[in-house]
Amino acid sequence: MSRFREWLRPPRNLLVFFALIVCLPAATLIVLGIRLLDQERVLARQRQIELLDRAADRAVGVLQQKLLAQMKSLDLAHAISLMLQTIQSALCFTRTESKLFRRTDSPITRGHNR
Repeated sequence: MSRFREWLRPPRNLLVFFALIVCLPAATLIVLGIRLLDQERVLARQRQIELLDRAADRAVGVLQQKLLAQMKSLDLAHAISLMLQTIQSALCFTRTESKLFRRTDSPITRGHNR
């Protein structure tokens, strides 16, 4: 019976091999899991940066369009202002001319009255 007990008794080497077989893959999984989490964090940061870049590009595009529209309206406003100044100058000239011709003692109208 002692031989039978020895045969059923677990060898210590088998316990060490079992621990290595179980612990080594578990440790590898833990290390790989940590690396995967780090990669996920880096990827999330990259995505966030890309989203911010796209949003900034869109904002710049909108601002450029608004600026261009403002510049066009300023050009139009400037052109209208110049036209109004020209018309105003012409009206002032016409008023001055009409006042000049209304005078009866002016040399120009004396010649016309005769």
